[in-house]
Order: sequence, then structure tokens, then C-alpha cells
Amino acid sequence: MAKVARAFAFLVLAVVLAGVTLPPARAQSASVTGRWDCLWIEPARGFVYECVMTLVQARANTVEGSITWTLVTSPRPEEQAKLGLTAVEYVRGTFDPATRKVNVEGYDKDDPNTIIGLDGYPLELSASGQWMFGQTHSHGTGNGRFSAVRN
Repeated sequence: MAKVARAFAFLVLAVVLAGVTLPPARAQSASVTGRWDCLWIEPARGFVYECVMTLVQARANTVEGSITWTLVTSPRPEEQAKLGLTAVEYVRGTFDPATRKVNVEGYDKDDPNTIIGLDGYPLELSASGQWMFGQTHSHGTGNGRFSAVRN
């Protein structure tokens, strides 16, 4: 992930966590199709993942794609040797252009190093269509924080 995109993802995450509302940028037609640079953290347990998400609006309001995850930080001693490894989660769900709500769920994965689990991602697309954010299901805790910037 480029340094600028990473810095922007961290900025978006900080704004989301602080509850600050940014003024909308120039409105664009709502679409989530494309490549997104992402960051996922679970502050309570100390997990950090970087990711690249690719989404396609298949038909009507359906969405499908994949998220390629890279484990950056884990609190588990047995996972320290896995830092930097990647896995792919396949996702599908819906996107409502009127509300800008994105709701995708993991349904399969390619994870030979067992670094990820399938998750649910209730997200919101910004008015500019350039970033999205939300709290993920995170195995029932609801503590995962996800932010993405359009690449």
C-alpha cells in the first residue's frame, strides 16, 4: 500500500473513531466498484491488518469481490512468525446507492497460513464515493474498525 494511501486510511480511521463528521466532498454517482486500500483494527485485542478490497456491483444492488488481507500486528505469540503473511477472503452482499450502505459478508477464503476468519462488513460509502468505513462483526464482538480509500 502506498504511503499516502496508508496515511489517508489512518486519518479516516482516526476521524471515524473520534466521531467527527467531515463535510461532503463533491457528490459523485454512487458506486463501490473498484479497488480499495483498507485498514482493519481491533483495538481491544490489538489486531491490525492492511488489505486491498476489490468490489464489483454485479447487478441491481448486489456486490461481490475479494479482500486480500496482510497481518500487520497480532497480540498472539504464536502468530508473530505470521506477520506479513496474506490471505484472501471472498465477499458478497448488497449496496444501496440511496443510503450509501454497503453490507458484505465473507463466504469463503484462501488462507493456507490461518491468519483470518470470515467476517461481516456493514459499511457506509462517503458522499464523495472515495472512502468507506464501519464497524465489522468481528466474530460477534462488533469491535472491528474498517476503513477504506478508493485506489
